[in-house]
Amino acid sequence: MGSEHTAVLFHSESRWLSRGKVLSRVFELRDEIRIFLEDEGNELANKWNNNNFLMKLAYLGNMFQKLNELNLQMQCTNTHLPQLADKIT
Repeated sequence: MGSEHTAVLFHSESRWLSRGKVLSRVFELRDEIRIFLEDEGNELANKWNNNNFLMKLAYLGNMFQKLNELNLQMQCTNTHLPQLADKIT
């Protein structure tokens, strides 16, 4: 279909750090997923036409991305508690 990504990986369990990446990938491939579900005759295809559902999906992807960035910043070496508290706030 000309997408940048060629596959959506399916994992039954994913770590919370990678969930943001999975949600972002699903959001990027939303049209392809909708077409696939319509071809399979799945009633979940209607969800992919719902703007409210797509906004929630995009919001979750952005929130997990921000949490991932915060987590990586907190794992830096030579950080002190006041610096970490500032990053959290």
